Order: sequence, then C-alpha cells, then structure tokens
Amino acid sequence: MKCIECGNNESTYDERLGEHTCDNCGLVIMLTPLEETTSMFMPGRESGMVARESVSKTKDLGSLIGEGSYHDKRVRSLKRIERYGKKSDRYRSIINMALSYYNPSQAMKEDAVYMSNFLRERRFQNHASNAEMFGAAVAYATLRKHNVSVTFRQCCKANGQEFNPFFKLLKKMMRALGDNIRPRQINIESEVQRVLTDVLGSYDHDTYLMSECIEILYGIKEMFSDEAFTTTQVLTGIWLTSKFNDRNVTQRELQRTQGVSEVTIRTAASRILKSLGMKRKQVVPEYYLQFKRKLTI
Repeated sequence: MKCIECGNNESTYDERLGEHTCDNCGLVIMLTPLEETTSMFMPGRESGMVARESVSKTKDLGSLIGEGSYHDKRVRSLKRIERYGKKSDRYRSIINMALSYYNPSQAMKEDAVYMSNFLRERRFQNHASNAEMFGAAVAYATLRKHNVSVTFRQCCKANGQEFNPFFKLLKKMMRALGDNIRPRQINIESEVQRVLTDVLGSYDHDTYLMSECIEILYGIKEMFSDEAFTTTQVLTGIWLTSKFNDRNVTQRELQRTQGVSEVTIRTAASRILKSLGMKRKQVVPEYYLQFKRKLTI
C-alpha cells in the first residue's frame, strides 16, 4: 500500500486500532471498517455526559475525518434535544403564568401546549420581542378558543407588553392558527354542572338551581343569537339566576374559581337587564318571574 506522503510501499497494520501506518514516515494511510461502539449519553455531573448503554454500529472511520465522529454528532444531537426541552419548559411556564389569572381548566392548558408547539415549529417565537410576548400571545389565543371574554389590550397590559409589537405578532399568529383557534361550542348543561361544582363543591343538593340556570342560559343564548355564546355569558346567567333565587353564588366566588372578573360579570349582567328593560336593583326574588317571562318572549 503506497503512502501518499512519502511514496513508501511498506506499512504496518494495527488490529487494535484498525489502521495501516507507513513504516517510513508514520502517516496513517488507511482506516478499515471497525465494529464501533457508540454510546447513549445522559447528563452527568462533571464531564456533562455519562455513558448509559452501548449499541454496536459498523462505520468506516475514514469517513469521519474532518466531520466529527459519530460519537460527537450523537452528543451534539442530545445537547440540542436538551436545549429544546429546556426552552419548551420555559415557554410552558410563561404561558401557564399568563393563563393563571383565568383559572384555566386542563383542556385550556392542553390547548395552549398544542398551540405553542404548532407555532414554535413554524418559528413564530422569532417574531416576538421576547419569550414573555410569545407566551402572552399563546395565552390570548387559548382564551379566545375557550370563549373567555378578554381583549388583546387587557392581555397585553396584564403581561407587560407593548401594544404595537404585541398586536402585530397576534395578527400573524391568528392567521397561522386558523381553525385551531375556532371557539369551541359551549355545552350549557355541562358548563352549569362544572361551574356550580367549582363554586358550591357539589350541585346535587340544589338541583333546582341547576335546572333554573340551564333554562335561563338557553334564554340568554337565544336573545344574543347573532353573537358567539361566551363563558362570560354563562357565568353571568348563573350569577343572575342565583341572585334572583337568593342562592349563594357570588360574583367574587365566580371570579375566584373561574377567573372572570367581577367587573366583567357586572357589565354583562347590566347589558342583559337593559335589553329586558330591567334595572340592577330588580335582581331580587320578587322580580324573578318577570325576568323569566321577558327572557322567553
């Protein structure tokens, strides 16, 4: 085998290393295929990586010169996965923080994770000024999908973001999400059951209140049939029904358990009452039948 460095034809083969070395100048002139042992690695304390298990893999070592070994590539790949995982955890924490003001359900959290992954795969985080802006925008999209009444201005202010860049990011994200952000249809019966259970601990002892809430909510939904039926309307209807029937479902408890502010509920209630020609001071048991009649006309 001729050495490309000195032209010598004599070489020695090392079985342990799997290489041919020139007897004249010492150049390694050929690397033969070996049974290479590659390792799976996990984070360690000192070196940063600790071998866990080995997998045999036949490779031509000559092809690795100048490209980094398979071992090195595996380490780099695992480090990239580790960095991605840390970034995912950070985004998840930011999004959960932005959603925490609204007492999110498990379904909301799952939708937020899905949207975040969907958008990050398309590099939308690069359009945000910071990770908090991206997280706040994902939180807003999630709230919209779940019919929680919140404006992008409110979301922007609550998360300390500048309006213009936040609005631009939000527009791009909404277009990309498309059908993924379409509001879900609210099931009145299941929502009433869920809310009353959250507030009262159990609704079994007050089936009358549950049935009345369902009847009132169908009336409110019909009254505003040209609009999307929202979670705020559900909570407002429950509060009005409770108040008319002298039950203990307060605006404060709804805010604590459902994350919709007392002001939002009062504003929605005033709108419903005004549409029926009634006043806030009339939300007492004596006017309940009048309220029901007007609502079902």
